[in-house]
Amino acid sequence: MDRNIDLLAGISPPTVLVASGAIPAQSYRCKTATDIYPETGPLGGIITGLNALGEGWHVVLACDMPAVQPDLLKLLISRCSESVDAVIPEVDGYLEPLCAIYSHRALGPLREYLESGGRAMHKSLGHLTILRVEESDLRVVDHELESFVNINTIEDWHKWRKASSPGADG
Repeated sequence: MDRNIDLLAGISPPTVLVASGAIPAQSYRCKTATDIYPETGPLGGIITGLNALGEGWHVVLACDMPAVQPDLLKLLISRCSESVDAVIPEVDGYLEPLCAIYSHRALGPLREYLESGGRAMHKSLGHLTILRVEESDLRVVDHELESFVNINTIEDWHKWRKASSPGADG
């Protein structure tokens, strides 16, 4: 997580870490926020982060994505415009909303969706005007799409570390 905090601090300050429980302020080198919609998954976290950061464009990055490439985030940021609420990569035909750029304008529609009972991140995107960044464009800056590696278990972590280590055979 420290790598991602440092990455975001260098590309898109300020940075806020959203967590479901209280985080000791000294634990991380960034602002922290307790999820204002606990038990609602990533959607509640995104709403909390957008609320904490205020106006402007903000990078949303899941903490379980250890290999996000700075150039990928810079590409997404370069696609921001006043005509969209979010810039979201598309990989293998699926949107990647947890490695994306959201305008503060997205806060209202996302909050309304959540407060009406919606929880599904992918369905919440239907309430936004989004710009999809195609896989071919993503591969220009991240050839292997390593930015989208997702680590959910200790086994995933060991497998990824082995595969990403110099001299690894897989």
